[in-house]
Amino acid sequence: MKKVLTSAILTLGLAASFAVSAQQTTDAPQAQGAPQAEGQGRRMRGMRGGKHRGMRKHGRGMRAFGQLNLTDAQKERMRSIHEGARQGTQARREELRQIFMTKRQGGQLTPEQEARARQLRDELREARQRTHNDALGVLTTEQSAQLDKMKQEHKARREEMRKRRGEMRSRREQMREGTGQPPQQ
Repeated sequence: MKKVLTSAILTLGLAASFAVSAQQTTDAPQAQGAPQAEGQGRRMRGMRGGKHRGMRKHGRGMRAFGQLNLTDAQKERMRSIHEGARQGTQARREELRQIFMTKRQGGQLTPEQEARARQLRDELREARQRTHNDALGVLTTEQSAQLDKMKQEHKARREEMRKRRGEMRSRREQMREGTGQPPQQ
């Protein structure tokens, strides 16, 4: 139970940190022929940019906090926590982004770059954990209990979906094998 709760909290913290980083969009139009920003190319649609950017504005973690009926003071404290974390990790995130852009563009990473990338990922993971813990510290005991309940409900829904996907997969496999009959339930 403790392991499940810890992993749920880590997941929530990760989602909240992604929500904060997703809010930093630039609205300035690009000149024709100028290189596109990350996430604006044809291949990079979806989570990082393009058409679906607005859908991730508040992220899953922030949506969960939105259901907790936070007071205005709590909301402001959450904003300041996440903004401080975003500003505090901006240089590291940019450095990591540059390392991966080098790799993505067909370059080879040196062992030093790979080690630095691992170090940056570890530092960012620790920063997300601190941010998450700070955000949880803003909640009252009732809100914390409600958040735990929401996590358990989410886990149950996720398990149900996993089970359904498995059933559908087995049905498709049976149909491919030529039995032509759906599996017995």
